[in-house]
Amino acid sequence: MKDINFLYSVAIIALVGMLVCFIGSATNTLHMRNKKESQVITTTVRKKTCACCDEEPAKIVKAIRQNREKMNANQQKYIQATTLLEQYGLEEGLRKIKQSDPEIATKFERILLIHPADSKHVRSSP
Repeated sequence: MKDINFLYSVAIIALVGMLVCFIGSATNTLHMRNKKESQVITTTVRKKTCACCDEEPAKIVKAIRQNREKMNANQQKYIQATTLLEQYGLEEGLRKIKQSDPEIATKFERILLIHPADSKHVRSSP
């Protein structure tokens, strides 16, 4: 008996919920987004037409391009340096890298844990 009463109460609650949704959609009182509201939302955002706003994205794009070109140039330098190291070995390769690009040579020395003054000694790890 208790199970049947519980089942009836759940069914009544479900029917009331469906009835509320039906009446709400029929009378247009449910909060649903219609076409007019979506048009208002999209038209409220306006673009500025001043010169400073037009120049700003161009500056950002230019800075990104310069940064990308610099990264590509550095990557090419590292590739050339590693090929020199592979061809000539550690000591001779570092000497040739120092002649062509001292900045890359110091970075490779730090990576390889070698003293810049004497390339024959390897630093001990702490």
